[in-house]
Amino acid sequence: MKDKFADLEEPRKRTLPTAIAVLVAITALFAYRLSHTKPIELSGLVESVAADHVARVHLDNGLTVNAKVSSSRDPSSGQRVTVLETVSLLSTPAYVVQEEAPSQ
Repeated sequence: MKDKFADLEEPRKRTLPTAIAVLVAITALFAYRLSHTKPIELSGLVESVAADHVARVHLDNGLTVNAKVSSSRDPSSGQRVTVLETVSLLSTPAYVVQEEAPSQ
């Protein structure tokens, strides 16, 4: 005797590949959107600058980060600077000292 619900149920052979395809599509969309985000502009005070053009910056939001200096001239300690935060998919955020922040 044939099961009367056999025609109504979705076969498992099609459900698993469809679920995996949807998961891959959502992950790809998330990775694409994250890779095309604009850098976030933050401001802070330079605490110190190392010889390899890396500045330790205390941001206005309370974080202290190591940021690479993009210009040829290193900022001095105590100078207010603009820092760009770049977010990537599989690593920690990267910080770059872009320029001297405008006076307020």
